[in-house]
Amino acid sequence: MELLDFIPEEFILDHFDQMNRRTMAFLPPNVSIALRFVNSDDLRIYATSVPGDEGAQCYEIRVSRHLVEFVTRYLFAVARCVDTINGHNIPDPQPSGLPRRWFPDVERMEALLNALPSDLQLHGERVSLFLAIFAEAWDLLLFHETAHITEGHLRFKDEHPERFDDPIYSRSCELEADDRANRWLRDRATALDYPWITGEGTGSGAYGVDPKFTVIVVSILFLSLRVGATTFGEARENYLPLGTRHMLTVIQLLQHESFDATEDLFEAVLYAMTESLRILDLVMDWPQRPISTLVIDVPLERQGELVSAALADHERLRGEWLPYRPGR
Repeated sequence: MELLDFIPEEFILDHFDQMNRRTMAFLPPNVSIALRFVNSDDLRIYATSVPGDEGAQCYEIRVSRHLVEFVTRYLFAVARCVDTINGHNIPDPQPSGLPRRWFPDVERMEALLNALPSDLQLHGERVSLFLAIFAEAWDLLLFHETAHITEGHLRFKDEHPERFDDPIYSRSCELEADDRANRWLRDRATALDYPWITGEGTGSGAYGVDPKFTVIVVSILFLSLRVGATTFGEARENYLPLGTRHMLTVIQLLQHESFDATEDLFEAVLYAMTESLRILDLVMDWPQRPISTLVIDVPLERQGELVSAALADHERLRGEWLPYRPGR
């Protein structure tokens, strides 16, 4: 398979349709959700309400084609050149196809990915690796935006737009959408039997299906967007920092309550985050780091303060909006 042969929009639409059929079973019959790709220069995915027939509540998840292109090219390069993932060797890694022996500034990452040749090829197991990584990454993005709808955030915002002049409302809704999406993603962690998915188990995690592959993919996606995005996840006071959301997502996907010791949990978190950093460096042909490091946007102590405040605000506000339920 060549990059030119892969049509990501069709793949994402089919994936969304399968997801949406399950979602609609838990929503009232007058609620609908559609997916639409839009032309814009930013890396963006968002949910919005749209006009519909009388009595209907219609929503769209809109995805910029620029985001689709960015994610596709980056994950294609990952599947092409990664030598190991989840503790397993992937045979015959190839160069990513990006210019070699050139270490770009992170601000130029998007331009570099856009120059990725379309005649690059994947063969055999690496095609399966690419499709699995691509599906897992888009599950997270689509689950998050779907959660804004199912949890009643958009309905509440349409009814009370003035409330969102206060950033604590946006922050609380983002926190809840992350939480719901993480639970959905964890509960349907991929059950494929490729060795790089099944792995060796994570710490003392109790799930029969090992979430480690999902955690690594999510971390790869978060890190690439944090490093390369011009608008997606930019620092704004109404959201938690993207790095903080990244860490919270990894902790939740690992089912933190199943670890016997906090040290085991943080060892698993560190593994996922440093593994994604190793893969980023490998794809971009950046120098190998002498020690494992994390990209820390905000000091850990400050992150803890921000999370505690966001959780307290969410606990205080969450009764103001009502999630959708069948028939309501």
